[in-house]
Amino acid sequence: MSSVIEKEIDSLVSIGFYETKDRVVADAVGALLEKRPEMRQELAVNLYKNGDVSLWKASEIARMNLEEFKDVCQD
Repeated sequence: MSSVIEKEIDSLVSIGFYETKDRVVADAVGALLEKRPEMRQELAVNLYKNGDVSLWKASEIARMNLEEFKDVCQD
């Protein structure tokens, strides 16, 4: 991570917008996935195929019902 980004994250915490650096990153990733739904789906498939999450959890991450997500995984 670049030093500028690290300083921005530190500042967001010190100002009091966030309690921890992890929350800043989690919020930023969440905002990115909201803006780019195709990334959310790819992320969910990757997490599932790597065994990091269950099929059910991956379908939740992708914001798809279980059957839709199963179809995506078969493609």
